[in-house]
Amino acid sequence: MMDRMKVDEDLRQALVCDEIGIETALYRDYRLNSAFQLIYRHDDASLIPCMSDAAAAPFIGRRRLDFVQFLSDAGNEQRTYLSTLLTTLHLRNFWHIGVDEPGDFRLFLPVDPLHGGHRDVERAAAEIAEICDHAEAPRENVVCHVNTHGVADRRTCHAFARALAEHDLGVSIGAHRGSAPDLDGAAQIRPEFVRIDVASLRSVGRGGARARLFSAGLHSLRELGCSLLVCGIETPDDLDLALKAGAGHLQGGLLGAQKLAGVILEERPLSVASLLGGFGRTEKSAAGR
Repeated sequence: MMDRMKVDEDLRQALVCDEIGIETALYRDYRLNSAFQLIYRHDDASLIPCMSDAAAAPFIGRRRLDFVQFLSDAGNEQRTYLSTLLTTLHLRNFWHIGVDEPGDFRLFLPVDPLHGGHRDVERAAAEIAEICDHAEAPRENVVCHVNTHGVADRRTCHAFARALAEHDLGVSIGAHRGSAPDLDGAAQIRPEFVRIDVASLRSVGRGGARARLFSAGLHSLRELGCSLLVCGIETPDDLDLALKAGAGHLQGGLLGAQKLAGVILEERPLSVASLLGGFGRTEKSAAGR
């Protein structure tokens, strides 16, 4: 278990702010930046930008590194500290999420039940809410994503999600690639969103018992009032698959590129017909003009 006072001191030393208020985090030889990508709400023939998804962008010098490789280099013993650091970083960058009016958007970010080194999910949730308040990020504008897959004690994740909701924070849970959605968790938590990768939907198209189970799970989630958020949409075929599965929210490179904090995102509505016809964002625009 992490020493609480040491964590607080490490966070104070790690977070630095530039002249326009954008924060970065220093960790060993790395500089960690917030990066944001728009999430869209499906509205009939259009996709409407409504949230900004937070992710970490690690750098050494000017070279950006793969985040998975960065975590591997950091080691498992640092995972909780890094999760705490990054949650704090993203919330402090709430007003730099790349849109003209951040107060009209919601911030979607991953959170850890062990946030802050606490073994008490109530304290962990309360601390995340306090960070929101200090960053002047309205709690109702923050959606906390709790991935319940692969956690030894799934009940802890469910209790954490409920505690977040009690602090007026939005809640999302995730389904691991290829696995059926966590219906028990969704029934207990009633999250606003269930996030899945588009690769999971491809198993539905292949048929078989697992596909039928997955498809039934998606139907049950909609009956519970959860919006299905499908990420990883890179092609018109991915988009078509997600829409046929009943996705209420969508995210991926086809819709818009991830950008570093402070860089403006294109927040215009998108035409579903144009995207399905292959006339969506080009590789050039996705890479940034």
